[in-house]
Formats: sequence, C-alpha cells, structure tokens
Amino acid sequence: MSKRRRGTAIVDTPDGILILIERGGDLALLPGGGAERGESRMQAAIRELKEETGLEPYLAVPLFRFASAFSDHSVFYIRAAGTPQLTSHSRAIGYYRIGRVTTLACQTETAVIAASQVSKGTRAIITLYRQMRRDRPDFFAAIDNIPGIRQYSHADVE
Repeated sequence: MSKRRRGTAIVDTPDGILILIERGGDLALLPGGGAERGESRMQAAIRELKEETGLEPYLAVPLFRFASAFSDHSVFYIRAAGTPQLTSHSRAIGYYRIGRVTTLACQTETAVIAASQVSKGTRAIITLYRQMRRDRPDFFAAIDNIPGIRQYSHADVE
C-alpha cells in the first residue's frame, strides 16, 4: 500500500509550535494534509494551513522528508500572518513545547489538547526540526531575517 503524499507545516511561534486536532480526529497533528491531484506538497501544506487555521502563509521553505506510518511527509517551515482560529476543518488548536501543550481554541469549552494526544509522527517531526534548528542556526537566521519580505493582501492591489 502506498503512503499518502502529505505537505506538513511547521509554524514556530514564541508560544510554541502550532498543532491542531482535525474535525473528526482525536490526535494532535502539525497543520497540513494530503496533496490533491496536480498539487505539490508545498501547495498542500499552504492550502491546508489556511483551511485549518485561517492563517495567511507568506513564506515556505522546504526542510526535510519524513515517513510516518501512513504518510510520506514533506515538511516545510512556514511563516504566516494572523491569529490561528478554529475553522470548519479544525476541532482544536494549540501550541506544542516539549512534553507540554497550551490549548489556544477548542470546539467546546471543556476540551483541551493533552500532550498524550500529540501523534508519534508529529513528535518525531518536531524533534527533527528542533535538531535541525540547533545544528543549522545560520540557515534559520537567514530565513528569519530575510530583508524586504513584506506581507501584502488583496487590499494592497485592488
């Protein structure tokens, strides 16, 4: 059986790495999803991030590939504007730090994302990302400090 081609987004913030539980799901995952026919995995990661959180990505950089039990992930470091919100695609949104989750928004007031709900694949991808950040600080400094990146919206061109 072939694995699903998945674009996976790492959105690293001062509060932690963005995770979510998809509507109908039980596990906390990194934003992203399967690439549709004719769509690259980067396009899938960007589209899914927008659909699942309402964020507006403005920078995406490929990091690495990761094979999980069900998916062949292409992992992207994504910077995005806005505040994550629940959408019709997400049931809960939060931030992950090693062993700890801060829930940002949930469908119900009593629901929270528990650290035990973070999928094994998500934990592995985050570990690899953190290792890469530690081992390649100049690479991430260059990305995080790209001069002249300005975020535009439709209002800027209409």
